[in-house]
Amino acid sequence: MTKQLRLGNLHKALATLLLLCSLVWAQGPGHNYHNGRHHNEDWPDSLTTISVTGVAIIDTLMAHPRYFLESNFDDSVDYQLGFGPWWYEPASGATLPEDGDSVSIIGGLNDDMTPGLLVVFEINGLVWRDSTGAPPWSGGWVHHDANDTSWINCPTDSMDHLGFPPQSMMGMMWPDSLYCQFEEMDPDSMPGMTDSTMFEGYLCNFNTEMGGQMGNGMGMMNFDRSLHFQFHYIDSMLNQQRLDENSIQLLYLDDNFIWQPISDYDIDTDANLITVNSETVAEYYVLKVNSSTVGIDQSPAQLLPQTVEIETAFPNAFNPTA
Repeated sequence: MTKQLRLGNLHKALATLLLLCSLVWAQGPGHNYHNGRHHNEDWPDSLTTISVTGVAIIDTLMAHPRYFLESNFDDSVDYQLGFGPWWYEPASGATLPEDGDSVSIIGGLNDDMTPGLLVVFEINGLVWRDSTGAPPWSGGWVHHDANDTSWINCPTDSMDHLGFPPQSMMGMMWPDSLYCQFEEMDPDSMPGMTDSTMFEGYLCNFNTEMGGQMGNGMGMMNFDRSLHFQFHYIDSMLNQQRLDENSIQLLYLDDNFIWQPISDYDIDTDANLITVNSETVAEYYVLKVNSSTVGIDQSPAQLLPQTVEIETAFPNAFNPTA
């Protein structure tokens, strides 16, 4: 089997995956898809554990490699492999496979995707992550009786964070603790209509100690004190699409799946930071710009020739006449 054949089937599988996800996202956030991962990759308690052997296939066309498994030796991928963020290294010493490696995987299967997502618990007999509860790389607990601000950092960018001051959860409706995740997303993976001027998305996800979700899919969440948000973006996001940094806006997705602008926030274009304080927390946020025409220094009139001249014809080396 050639790598070209495997990659051809891989990209067909990816096209099917994107089509399926677009249908699910169009129905609203009944399930949470973020960073290319299903929510159950982060909290996999309800997944069926299976053991599979096969050949690892790696797609390196994206910013960070994506991992797949071919288990039937039929020139097509059978599973996506969910290893978590690219920088994660388990304490067991387990490592990511190389393209073409034979691997043995124990993982939790989410089969409502195409191909199915296998959340990796063990690889080649070594523990990758625990098979229950929250992941080791994302989020943190916020406690009802906290005496200091609880900071939740984004696993892919430590400069993205969400701060919960003490007494944020004082009412009787609150559980003793909430597990909070604050993660970056591709805007294309978010519910609601998106467009090319939306260049960075974020997800706020809350789970109780029993694994149940709070707020998500059920409207906005109101805390008893203002939470502190910090959103960080990088210049390359803007430069690739010629987006105007001076027109950046912060929006949230309301209960009707309509993107609404947030007016009261601070932006530091030198540090590439946006900060906002709010008692109300949405599930989805996005950064967008109003203008995508930066970098054009010449008007059409300046691009026109100033003079027209007719030069003497020059013969080529094999013909003395023009």
